[in-house]
Amino acid sequence: DGRAGPVALVLESVVMAGEVYVNDARIWSDPQLSEPLSRSWNMPRYWRLPESSLRDGANTVWIRVAGVAGQTPGLGPVYLGEPQALAREHDLRWWRNRTLFMLNLIVSAVLGGLCFCIWLMRREQRAFGWYALMALFWVLFIANVLVTSPWPFADSIGAARANAMVLVLYVACFCIFTWRFGEQSLPRTEKALWILSAALLAAVALAPRAQLPEVRLAAVLTASAIFFANCLQFPFHAWRTRRPENLMLAACLLVFLAVSVHDLLRILKLIASDTAYTPFTSVVVTLCISAVLGLRHARNVRRIERFSQDLAVGIAQARTELATTLEREHALALANARLQDRLQIAHDLHDGLGGSL
Repeated sequence: DGRAGPVALVLESVVMAGEVYVNDARIWSDPQLSEPLSRSWNMPRYWRLPESSLRDGANTVWIRVAGVAGQTPGLGPVYLGEPQALAREHDLRWWRNRTLFMLNLIVSAVLGGLCFCIWLMRREQRAFGWYALMALFWVLFIANVLVTSPWPFADSIGAARANAMVLVLYVACFCIFTWRFGEQSLPRTEKALWILSAALLAAVALAPRAQLPEVRLAAVLTASAIFFANCLQFPFHAWRTRRPENLMLAACLLVFLAVSVHDLLRILKLIASDTAYTPFTSVVVTLCISAVLGLRHARNVRRIERFSQDLAVGIAQARTELATTLEREHALALANARLQDRLQIAHDLHDGLGGSL
């Protein structure tokens, strides 16, 4: 608009890659504008427009977007204004779009690794093993938000297939984890879960490119429905058992349920909301679930320690009783030996006296 003073530009995201021009001058471009495309879809960017590229009168900002048709390429919000104010806006969006997800990834990876180590030491605590596997798939799913290239896949389509498959596996492991934690025996349900998961994985992996968006959407909605059903089923089980750990995990799942429903409706554009709550609540809920697992592990350790103490006391009592029994048997054996000696002496005396007579 030809106004005086410095001007800044904030671009929240480009799906998937792009480049920016001010008038005829290019000020930024993704490294790859053809497959394998760069991934700028969750990357806020900030530029202070060079004064040399601005003209007197009208100026134009051109933004080119390169993406895959089935993945709805486009732009996020674009802001022009005073540099200092937009720098704060950029920092806020960077925290929301990058830092929170990185924090979630790190926390999930560390806690998953700890649970894996616990499972290695105590294989009977299967809930910890399933939590570690669930955390692995969650980390892979979050990584899709943070990576800036489709590597190790050849193109964006391969990365999209893998991401949908990881989500299906995460939900399946999540369900098994909650059932193992709650000590629920659901063999038929587990079998149906794995059959359905295998069908979804095959559908996503083998779907033709033209039908992939619809197949991915069906897989995501089906996995979400399973996730929601599990988040509703476990609280009923927890209420029946009334165990503290089950009730605490049930509370975490209800929070997960509310947040996930909101964000799914937002993604599907069924509700008008500018804020996704998963990045904010996921770290807190993950820490809470880990605390519940820690409480369960601590109780198991205390139970094992009490059993070991009781076993040690029992062994000590058995040793004492055995020692007492052995002493008694030794005393009886000694008394019996003395009695035999006396009988032998009496017999010898009897024989000697009889022979004299």
